[in-house]
Amino acid sequence: MTVATADQRAGDFSAYLNPTSGVGRIYDPATGDATGKNRTAFANNVVPMTRQSPIMRQLQDLVPLPNRSGVAGNYAASGTQRLDRSNYDVKLNYNHSETFLLWGKYSAMDATFGCDAALGAAQGPGLCDGAAGINVTLDQTSTIGWTKTFKPTFLWDATIGWTRHGNNSGNFVQYGVNFGSDVLGIPGTNGPDVRQSGIPSFSIDSYTTLGNPSGWQPNYYGDTTFTIDQNFSYIKNKHNLRFGFQGLRHHLNHWQPEIGGGPRGAFTFGNGVTGLNGGPSLTQYNSYAGFLLGLPSNMAKSLQWEKMSAFNLQLGFYIRDTYQVTSKLTMTMGLRWEKYPMQTRGGRGGIEWWNPDTNIVSLGGAGGNPKDLGISTSNKMFAPRIGLAYKLTSKSVLRSGYGITYNPMPFARPLRGFFPLTIAQDFPAANGFSYVNPIEDGIPFFSGPDPSQGEVELPANAINRSISGKQLNRGYVQSWNLIYESELPAGFIGSVGYVGTATVRSFGDLNINYSTPGAGQAGRLFYGPYGRTVDTLAWNGMYSTNYHGLQTTINRRAADGLTIKGAYTYSAAINQTDDDGWAGVSWNDPSQFSRNRARAGFDQNHVFQVGFVYDLPFGKGKSMATSGPAKVLLSNWQINGVFAAFQGRRFTVGASGSSLNAPGNTQTADQVKGEVENIGGVGPGQFYYDPTAFAAVNEVRYGTSGRNILRAPGVVNLDFSVFRRFPIKERAALEFRAESYNLTNTPHFNGPTSSVNSASFMQVLSAVQDQRQFRFGLRLQW
Repeated sequence: MTVATADQRAGDFSAYLNPTSGVGRIYDPATGDATGKNRTAFANNVVPMTRQSPIMRQLQDLVPLPNRSGVAGNYAASGTQRLDRSNYDVKLNYNHSETFLLWGKYSAMDATFGCDAALGAAQGPGLCDGAAGINVTLDQTSTIGWTKTFKPTFLWDATIGWTRHGNNSGNFVQYGVNFGSDVLGIPGTNGPDVRQSGIPSFSIDSYTTLGNPSGWQPNYYGDTTFTIDQNFSYIKNKHNLRFGFQGLRHHLNHWQPEIGGGPRGAFTFGNGVTGLNGGPSLTQYNSYAGFLLGLPSNMAKSLQWEKMSAFNLQLGFYIRDTYQVTSKLTMTMGLRWEKYPMQTRGGRGGIEWWNPDTNIVSLGGAGGNPKDLGISTSNKMFAPRIGLAYKLTSKSVLRSGYGITYNPMPFARPLRGFFPLTIAQDFPAANGFSYVNPIEDGIPFFSGPDPSQGEVELPANAINRSISGKQLNRGYVQSWNLIYESELPAGFIGSVGYVGTATVRSFGDLNINYSTPGAGQAGRLFYGPYGRTVDTLAWNGMYSTNYHGLQTTINRRAADGLTIKGAYTYSAAINQTDDDGWAGVSWNDPSQFSRNRARAGFDQNHVFQVGFVYDLPFGKGKSMATSGPAKVLLSNWQINGVFAAFQGRRFTVGASGSSLNAPGNTQTADQVKGEVENIGGVGPGQFYYDPTAFAAVNEVRYGTSGRNILRAPGVVNLDFSVFRRFPIKERAALEFRAESYNLTNTPHFNGPTSSVNSASFMQVLSAVQDQRQFRFGLRLQW
């Protein structure tokens, strides 16, 4: 983590100024023009105390001083992730007759997760793999199933299920205290609802975020899913037929205004506010100087205006035939038809749709509008599949297949909480070198519309996502493979093959309210007609992904007490956006759109895994220690393990977008060297990649480096466990378990700081919170 040093907290940045290049110079935003040109620098590179915001200084007093040297990665804190979990399971079987079996089960998990805040009273991120605070979860699932045998060749099996996910994360630092409005005195933060309480977020470029960085807190979930499956199996000569139906109904029920600034409010301090337009490269010190002045480059807040609910129905019918063509050739053919009706909601019952030609949001189920607003979904989602298995010899087989799978993601996820369910207002500065207004003025007041109206105007500052057009295009994945499998000596089975996939019309966003270089907020497409200065997302199936992989496996069936499963994959994946259906591309400017297609962030070319289960050869019926004290001590032991080694994920080398001044687009650094050396250093002051291979961009243009061009550090991990079984009676036994995750406590580092404008550029300063864990347990079987 990075916190301000004592001199930075005092406003003294003289030690960080390069007098030759001017990098690190702090400019007075009260001078020059509105675009940041012709500014005058602060004398001696010091922000006078008389100019500093009392509000920011009050917040700063809560932040601990560095406990490590340097200006980046200079604060370390540790905490213990706490997890108390109880699982409950019950299952009953009823054998009514030889031809009818009825069963039912219920399972529940009650868990409480706890995580300390990194910066104490100033909160900051959590000291674990999650947000700070206490999170309580109750997950329940129940199923009733039956199997009816009409005759040896005809079988009916079915299940009816119910699942409920309950979650409450409303216990974090300063919860119940309107810290932004009542303690700091910032108007427009927090609110009358206790769920709006806590510390707002204060994001300072290249420093650890102060306050609550998790805008999604608190969340209150009560989601349910109902399922029904009906399957029939029929065997006739060389055919094994299976056909049936599947239905799911998802009910989302949330309170979580996570879109935008969150319920407490959020402030962003960019580095352009105290920079010079056309001047030296911007730094993190410019950002902190802007924080001391109390001049945010963006303000935001979100109100949950309507109940966040959604009902999604999914239907599927299928038929599959496994046909033994010859003694060597088996063919499997199938066809599935799926239907995903448009979602509905509680309350007024319908969805929302924004018309870019009128700036009007139509509310389904209100004012006489139909619930689906005339938006259609396809009735032609047929998914064929075919597989072939050919027995080459008594010990080898060749397999191949092709199939189509439709994306089953419920609409509730991408469409769950935008206007008017959540009124998420952003108040950005006019350009990259200006500020919104002093922090003392706070966030402007706003409210929401009357939800009973059928047509409402979209506010100029409200973030919005809406289905693009009147036809929703659900994407699908084409998959194919060719695999050779053979029995090897010593009981091993090996395989090698090619696997490919192509995603067609993957869900994603297009920010249609983008700007072009130098045009700023006034250059956004909808600024002229509607005054819109925030992101406006058109969502539909519009992107593509492809994957090609060489996959090899080696397995050893249980023999002499040892089972081994290993796999190695060499692959490549290309896409346009990394999320699975609700994230936009990096460049919305049509002149740069082709840059989005690049190696995926999850592209990991080399992945190796091996797992084993070994019943140790000691005790009765084994080869060693079959009698005496050795038998008592060593019998019935088992060891298990999973070893994994794989490359790190890819990342983009970013840069300040102040000079670019093109909202709705990403800025990258200039790559100034043909090859980027992987130095491999880890920790403050150590470089993982050569930082001199890149340079900041101080002109009105895009940087030259591309998307996802570098990799984060790779991962090596070993999970290991030891079990011992103590027989009690013929059908009863007590099992002792000792399990370790990341047994070697090998750190799994996050990627280096990727912004070229940060003092910690290309330094690895954090690791994944998956340190070694031990778990011990007893299991009674009968």
